[in-house]
Amino acid sequence: MRGEVDPESIINLVTNIGFPAAISLILLKYVLQNMESQFKQLDKTVRELTRAVQTLNVELKKSASETLKKND
Repeated sequence: MRGEVDPESIINLVTNIGFPAAISLILLKYVLQNMESQFKQLDKTVRELTRAVQTLNVELKKSASETLKKND
């Protein structure tokens, strides 16, 4: 499974670099994966907002154009 750390890997980390360093690396991996998913969601939301603003801009231009034609 993606992002999963097996027990043997944890034991090797603790043995080779020490407990505090191993925990730091495990937490760093978790934080980076969590941030990745949040950035993907943020990217999706920004894209949706961009489309909404573009649509609104087109509608406003159309409405302004129609208003100008009526006033002429």
